Amino acid sequence: AVVPAWLKNTSVPKTFGEDSAGTIKAYELYLLSTLYLPIALISVWGLDTEHLTKEIADHKLKVLSHTMNLVAAVRLAFQVHTSKEIADRYLENLTTYVQDLQTFHPNASFVPNHHMAFHIYDFLRLFGPTYSWWTFPYERLIGNLQRTNSNHHFGKCFSR
Repeated sequence: AVVPAWLKNTSVPKTFGEDSAGTIKAYELYLLSTLYLPIALISVWGLDTEHLTKEIADHKLKVLSHTMNLVAAVRLAFQVHTSKEIADRYLENLTTYVQDLQTFHPNASFVPNHHMAFHIYDFLRLFGPTYSWWTFPYERLIGNLQRTNSNHHFGKCFSR
């Protein structure tokens, strides 16, 4: 697959969804949900896509719009710079997404993460851009430490 240069070293595992892919990291999930998934959904549900009936096409377009509210909220939350306007747009997209959730997914139930997502608005206003307080760098560090070879004898050096 052809991907932009800025994605060459940080992409979603090619075997994503299979057991062999392992656990997806936070940044990989971010790329999947804000880049690859929207492109895929737009290509199958967007304007000028073919469906059996106009009603199905209209419904798919509404589901796409609903999904894009969440995508927009996530992208706004992770901007390098933030402002009151960005925070307000985040809150607007998130609110629309949550309000319409059970319309498009009748079996969905509200979970604590929905509630917590509304607090991100407050954090953007109080603490600035998420990159200044998120945990991705720590997750990456922990992942690197987990892959480090160890003899399980901390503080001792063995030589031959």
